[in-house]
Amino acid sequence: MKKLLLENVEYKIETTNFGVWRRFVYPTGAYFAEFKSHATLWGLPLLHYTLGKCPETGRRIIAKGVIAVGRLATGIVAIGHASFGLIAIGQLAYGKYVLAQLGYGEYVWSQNRADPEAVIFLNQFYPGSSNYAWPH
Repeated sequence: MKKLLLENVEYKIETTNFGVWRRFVYPTGAYFAEFKSHATLWGLPLLHYTLGKCPETGRRIIAKGVIAVGRLATGIVAIGHASFGLIAIGQLAYGKYVLAQLGYGEYVWSQNRADPEAVIFLNQFYPGSSNYAWPH
């Protein structure tokens, strides 16, 4: 992806009642989007969502919020390929309660490990999820 650091990036900015969207479509059709809620808690947006690579840097932005969703995410609830949080869900995740392919933390539910505390806690959000093929 070409960095546009020295160029003026023309984002499409859309302000809603809940927050602000910042979007950009590359000439190749690749897409970048970021959403930050107006509401904050402890200085973090209630929701931060990222998708694609930032046109200014050519890199992915780490989603940081109470609820963080993106390829890279960190927050109280973090959902992403690589996530870090109190509740972390992703392919590679670290946290207190972790649901991941490869997870590290206090209570982990992964392909190789199923701590009963993690299964019980995470089943509150998606009842019946313990029926999946992962160990339990």
